[in-house]
Amino acid sequence: MKTALQIAMAELGRKEIKGKENNLEILKYSRETALAGFADDETPWCAAFVAWCHMKSNRPYSNKANARSWLHIGTEIEEPFPGDIVVFWRGSKQSWQGHVGFYLGHSNNSKKVHCLGGNQGDQVAITAYDANRILGFRRISDFIPLEIPKPLLRQGSKGKEVLRLQNLLGFLDFPCGALDGDFGPKTAQGLRGFQEKYQLKVNAIYDATNEQKFEDLLKE
Repeated sequence: MKTALQIAMAELGRKEIKGKENNLEILKYSRETALAGFADDETPWCAAFVAWCHMKSNRPYSNKANARSWLHIGTEIEEPFPGDIVVFWRGSKQSWQGHVGFYLGHSNNSKKVHCLGGNQGDQVAITAYDANRILGFRRISDFIPLEIPKPLLRQGSKGKEVLRLQNLLGFLDFPCGALDGDFGPKTAQGLRGFQEKYQLKVNAIYDATNEQKFEDLLKE
């Protein structure tokens, strides 16, 4: 499976469409990660882009559309490697505004940070940002192994089995939000999509029939 950075690299050059028309490839970043609040491709989408790349690489991601939410995902680090997350402030350090992307490296004089991200000049691009705007670096965990959860799970369930369900649904392209072990509305939506596609009872309840279907799919 590709890393989040490799997936991000493949999106380089993806641009917004000016005017009323939207680039559907940009809107998919928020749609497939189940992030709310995106009506067009001109809504700030840097956090949605990073979330989408992590979802596609089977890694945890923030389920919020604001850049600073990434300061609470993964592990805080002091010495980043290419592919780690970097979060910048916008407006002021005290404001809610920010920008998030993939760290690529510092400039020779360490005054700039090269960042691959979305919504950089209205596209997916590599941009140099002032290092004094950095709020923090984060390292996201490695691949989460695919494990078939044990039934019965439904909205309101919590814990390791729910995390396994969310991870597996995301792997099969049924977005259900962040991998947080909390069976909420987004997880229910992802499970309904799975049930509908494979002609199971569409009730957002993970039972033995769903478990067997997962086992069959992973054998293919």
